Amino acid sequence: MNTKTYKITEKQEKRLNPITEDRRLELLKEFDTKKDALGRKFGLAKRDYAASLLTTTREYIQGCWQGKLDNCSNLPYAEKTENKNYNLGYYRGYTENKNGYMDSAIENNENFSHLK
Repeated sequence: MNTKTYKITEKQEKRLNPITEDRRLELLKEFDTKKDALGRKFGLAKRDYAASLLTTTREYIQGCWQGKLDNCSNLPYAEKTENKNYNLGYYRGYTENKNGYMDSAIENNENFSHLK
């Protein structure tokens, strides 16, 4: 199998959030104080907030783009690690529609140069 490992670009590197797991849990506990104000919308709001904290981590971004790369390379779906952030990113990247933004990625991102 001809597989290629995705390397995070400089632009993505600048957007990484160096949040630790402990800090993420603290932020989620702080979010619980909004439960009364949000009412029935609290569950979905907390889910979205938790996802937003994960989407700026190195593991999530690496997994997301590796999933996109594997999908474009016609490789079978395979979670590569035990890291939950990576696996969530990989799933989302692999299952997302590759049209549109993938066209520019294939042209401009060196990780996708073999697909030209």
